Amino acid sequence: MAIGEIVAGAVQGLGGLALGAYDSYKTREAKEKARKELKKLGLESDASYATMLQDLTDYYANRNTLGTAEDAKTYKELIQSYDPNDFVYDFDEFEYNKTADDFINPYRDKIIKGTSDALQHTAAGAGLGRGTGAALNIAQGVADKDQELYNTAYSQFSDDRNTSYNQWSDYINKMQNKLNTLQQGYNTQVSMLGDLADDFYKVQDAQMADRLKLAQDREAAKSSYASQIASII
Repeated sequence: MAIGEIVAGAVQGLGGLALGAYDSYKTREAKEKARKELKKLGLESDASYATMLQDLTDYYANRNTLGTAEDAKTYKELIQSYDPNDFVYDFDEFEYNKTADDFINPYRDKIIKGTSDALQHTAAGAGLGRGTGAALNIAQGVADKDQELYNTAYSQFSDDRNTSYNQWSDYINKMQNKLNTLQQGYNTQVSMLGDLADDFYKVQDAQMADRLKLAQDREAAKSSYASQIASII
């Protein structure tokens, strides 16, 4: 083989080696560039996530909602502190210490004596004197008058007792009506605060759901970038 052919072959071989090395270099360079681009996209994704998270936070912070955290707190405290006994009037039993004797005419004895005297006078005028018939008539008259006085006293006693009971009952009803009014106000307040608390929690739930979705999308993107980078060998 001529020296020229040997030299030419050597040059050709070196050229092939150089071309292969160049191709290998270009491949590594392309892969490195791809890795850098993916990492750059990952960083941009992180920045985008931070921006979207801030936008989301600002959106809910500036959103005009009916309910507030204070409303929810107050509603919870009202529910926890509720005691139905607070709206039931605790009254003492009805007491009445008088009897019918307390209403007996204070001149009863004089009235009885007057009745007896009048009957005796009538009997004497009728010529009955002090006989058995007259005595029985006088005794019956005195007993009737005494019963009449007692019936009057008992009627007064019943009226007075009924009046006292009605006053006691009216007072209890008045106090209970006040408590009923307070309970109506309480129920109205609880209902209104319940609606406000419900609105507040719904907004909080919506914000949490949006944050979770944003975080899940971010993790999915990070996982995708990592897989793509790992696949570039």
